Amino acid sequence: MLTCDYCGEQFERPARGPVPRLCSPPCRRAWSNRQQRRRTRADRLAKELPQMTGAQRRHFEQVEQLLRMALAVKGPRRKGDA
Repeated sequence: MLTCDYCGEQFERPARGPVPRLCSPPCRRAWSNRQQRRRTRADRLAKELPQMTGAQRRHFEQVEQLLRMALAVKGPRRKGDA
């Protein structure tokens, strides 16, 4: 039994192919949309960086570092990532 990374539901592993992390196409779409929103937010914050106060900039740099670590684990999803 596997657990879906998005909804937490238990599901069976398919007989062949790679081990899925998500249980169904709706969960895959929702997961993909969430990841895309995160990337869009990071891109928007990068444009706002020059106008940020010191505390906002430090917070952004922490978020950016976490995003880079996540990309290092999963690999880049788009050409601009990395």
